[in-house]
Amino acid sequence: MMKLPRFEHGASRRAILYKKILRMDFSSKGHPDEKGVPEPALPVAGVDPSGMGSEQKMILLRQYCLSLPSRTGQPLMVPEAELSVLADCMAFRMFDKGTQILAAGDTEEWLHLVVAGIVRRYFIRRGDQVTAQFAMEGQLAGSEVSFYSDSLSNYFLEAVTKTTMLSLPRTRFLELRAGSHFISRLVRMMMISFLIERARVDAWLRLDVRTQMKALLDSHPEYFIRIQHKLLATYLDVSPETFSRVKNEVVGQLVKDV
Repeated sequence: MMKLPRFEHGASRRAILYKKILRMDFSSKGHPDEKGVPEPALPVAGVDPSGMGSEQKMILLRQYCLSLPSRTGQPLMVPEAELSVLADCMAFRMFDKGTQILAAGDTEEWLHLVVAGIVRRYFIRRGDQVTAQFAMEGQLAGSEVSFYSDSLSNYFLEAVTKTTMLSLPRTRFLELRAGSHFISRLVRMMMISFLIERARVDAWLRLDVRTQMKALLDSHPEYFIRIQHKLLATYLDVSPETFSRVKNEVVGQLVKDV
């Protein structure tokens, strides 16, 4: 399994985490206080970004494939020979913080697996950015519909931090899918995982902002530590001031309850 930063759920650990989140706030002008916002967490276990090669690719792909059954409820056999072929078709790509990886209106030519860092997918609505996804270590990033259908993307893709990804070009993907039962099965399971996650997010978006905040703190506390809160505000689709106020109310109550 892909290993993300651990956030212990004991009472004392939760209290420390919540207090740290409370300290990471907006200034009076509505801009984020970036003190304490760290660079990307450690990469996936067993992968050294400074010496990336075929062995590292295999580790990443094997761990991702082994994680899919728990996400989809369906089995997946992972033949080493075909996994090796897939690894040979992929390349490590590195992006500096703030780099625009994909623009809306372009066609997605890559499918990315995040090795280290954070990638944001967002769109523009009435002049404002609305974040649709944050992808971290062990997660796919990209405009999936554009990639699979060869259509124009509705989304922008941006590196929130310095980011390393293992990426598959669309041309090689089409070649592999045509000649490999394993790749076809893998793609189906990736799409199922994508649809399950999309349904979960759609249900989350229908909640009021306080309930959204509580759910996000429970499921992804690392977001509040590793992502600037001005960007998290675009994920909840609220103003920075509203985000700060609701976060302080919700986290403050959680600190009291611990």
